[in-house]
Amino acid sequence: MLVAGLGLSGCAAIEALLDSGANVKLWDDNPEILKQASRRYALQPFDIHILAQWHKIDALLPAPGIKPNHIIFSRANIADCQILSDIDLLQQAVEGRGCRFIGVTGTNGKSTTTALIAHILNHAGKKAVAGANIGDAALNLPILDKDETYVLELSSYQLHHCRHSHFDVAVLLNITPDHLEYHGTMDDYINAKLKIFARQKRDDLAIVGISTEASHAVAGALYDDKQQELQMFSGIIRVANGIYWEDNCLWRIIERLDAQGNEVAGNPEKILDFRDYPHLSGRHYAENIAAAWLSCAHQGIGDEQIIAGLATFNGLKHRQEYLGNIGNIHFVNDSKATNVEATQMALAIYPNIYWLAGGQVKNEPHRQLQGFLSNVKAGYFYGSGGKHFHDIFASHIDAKQCDTLHQAFQLAWQQAQIDCANDQNMQTTILLAPAAASFDQFSNFAERGFLFANLVEQLKQSIEKTSGGQDEESA
Repeated sequence: MLVAGLGLSGCAAIEALLDSGANVKLWDDNPEILKQASRRYALQPFDIHILAQWHKIDALLPAPGIKPNHIIFSRANIADCQILSDIDLLQQAVEGRGCRFIGVTGTNGKSTTTALIAHILNHAGKKAVAGANIGDAALNLPILDKDETYVLELSSYQLHHCRHSHFDVAVLLNITPDHLEYHGTMDDYINAKLKIFARQKRDDLAIVGISTEASHAVAGALYDDKQQELQMFSGIIRVANGIYWEDNCLWRIIERLDAQGNEVAGNPEKILDFRDYPHLSGRHYAENIAAAWLSCAHQGIGDEQIIAGLATFNGLKHRQEYLGNIGNIHFVNDSKATNVEATQMALAIYPNIYWLAGGQVKNEPHRQLQGFLSNVKAGYFYGSGGKHFHDIFASHIDAKQCDTLHQAFQLAWQQAQIDCANDQNMQTTILLAPAAASFDQFSNFAERGFLFANLVEQLKQSIEKTSGGQDEESA
């Protein structure tokens, strides 16, 4: 087995394969990483360019980030080498144990939905572990037994390489343009996402969000094929069989058979009022919860147990993460909002926003965000994409171009103080929703989010000291 790409998932694969007694070879396009891994595991590096070497390889396990047009895949195909994913290997390892697999994919919301499903199941007493594209790599997850559940977040990169994986519940949240530099075309990106439904059977469940055009079309195709059970959800329109968001509530409609055996929609049933759960506000959260609700119900979890799980779910860091407030100024860390779709969701939720955005700009239609500025009082655009964003939005909102996130934060805080002093009843939000990648100034979105959170915490501590220990903030 050749393990190609020696990041977290690659190293987890090496260790699992060595434990199983497999003959493992290594490759990475970074010579220093390859050298270090070879020493660490006492294994010889593999030269992918020497065709004669490939007869020694019966299977290739590529890292998800290796692009499909990389030479390693043409070499593997010439050698008739099987290409597998770590998801395939995990399922092989637990075959026959009776555990279940829930797969979650989509352009936005994957991590929150994955974590939420696992949280609800565990809170209800059903053992579940979350992993793959969130938390631990697939092959670092524990071995589960009968009626226990793996909840796997699956990127389009990971799904692209899945050859044998099967999911008892397969969730597609949404599809909007993303990662096209990897897949090449939108069709190829969609086809990678569709692999989550491959090999499903009649007693399996496909859950599809229909709020985006592409995922709506997927739902239609699955409905026509009738290969598996299909349920849908939306935060925009009513669905015929599933859950939808309307009037800040979740409503469920389940199809039933009439006397002639035809499928007919039942009556809408209100199952959740978000006014009782303000920490889960907004359409994006409603759709994530709807997908999680349908997933957990399929595992036998009742409505009351699902609601109890929701009440104790605090969300994930860097994803609409509420950091508290100082007076009427609230702070939200949405560093994971690296694309237009995720940023639109954030801009639509909060009042009187001082928007921090910028970073390494991806090839996305940022001008679409001009239609989501009604809640934005000012924009502070930083990093390598600062000028790009300033040029797009300066004619629509008060806009400042900044060098760093730190500078943008300071300017936003100063202006929010002035505005709140002029209107003491106004609630405001300093929102980090970058709409861009982080790699110009940070290692990843998490490092960016932690800096923002630290700036907020430092500000709170400074104000507490200057106020003589009186706490001006509330959670």
